[in-house]
Amino acid sequence: MMDYSNYIAKDDVAAVKRFLKNRTVSPYFFTEEDSYITPIATAAHYGAIGCLNVLCSYGAVSFLATQERETLSPLVAAIVSDQPRYIKLQVIQILQKSGCRF
Repeated sequence: MMDYSNYIAKDDVAAVKRFLKNRTVSPYFFTEEDSYITPIATAAHYGAIGCLNVLCSYGAVSFLATQERETLSPLVAAIVSDQPRYIKLQVIQILQKSGCRF
């Protein structure tokens, strides 16, 4: 699997969509070995609203809710980020609409 966190950090929606469509990356984990930091938490931390919407549409939130692995909560990642308050609120709203309760 390819680490595409740099594309998420830049909120490059086109690249993330292309990777997900071609199945070269997973919407759930960057790598199987290190599953603590997830793409959805990365998008929440960087305030990448476009990528966050794309990952939510691929079921990243619902998948994390069913996992028993210990992962960083996307809500926590959004709250502790250094993004402006209005970005944090938008990210939290998107996550909650997608079913994120952890």
